[in-house]
Amino acid sequence: MATTEVSIANIALGNIGVNKFIAALDEQRSSEARICNQFYEHSRQYVLRDGLWTFAKRYINLTLVEEDPTPEWQFSYRYPPDCLLARYIVNPILGRQERKPTEYEIAGDDQGTLILTDMEDAQLCYTMDVINPGRYDQMFTSAFAWHLSTKIWTLSKLKEVLAMATKMYQTERDVALAYAYNEQKYADPRQEAEWIQGRDS
Repeated sequence: MATTEVSIANIALGNIGVNKFIAALDEQRSSEARICNQFYEHSRQYVLRDGLWTFAKRYINLTLVEEDPTPEWQFSYRYPPDCLLARYIVNPILGRQERKPTEYEIAGDDQGTLILTDMEDAQLCYTMDVINPGRYDQMFTSAFAWHLSTKIWTLSKLKEVLAMATKMYQTERDVALAYAYNEQKYADPRQEAEWIQGRDS
């Protein structure tokens, strides 16, 4: 069965003991649908930002905006429109086995968000806002549903449900990220570990 927005919402409802499931997020007469719809996008983007999920990992050649935009930086590039979180700028000179962080700064102009750096022809690794739930694996889906549960816990009318859902989200997220990382192969695992982001809940 394909994963859908509704199925994720219903998993979140079931997580907190609510058995009144929904058929659509926009059901007007359903309080369960309204609260799930209210927090669905927030939870999706939060969880995507909260880890280096392989299915949401993208590389892009950045679009140059200006040379010498400030006294501190040599180049400014346009922030990708589908980017939830810039992870790092690729350094092609050093190569994968000698990865070193390339310095950059996030700023803005009248047209939107910018990435400032000294890297010419910069390529960015970033987390994409993957909207289609059919792209999610089962472990990400479980973590996502638990995070949504932390936002809709009031439907259960039990205060202890929030702490339980928060703990379960943290556990599911960490397990899912560990599996995603172990699926990759590197000559020196320590190199990739440099790019694993903090996982605060």
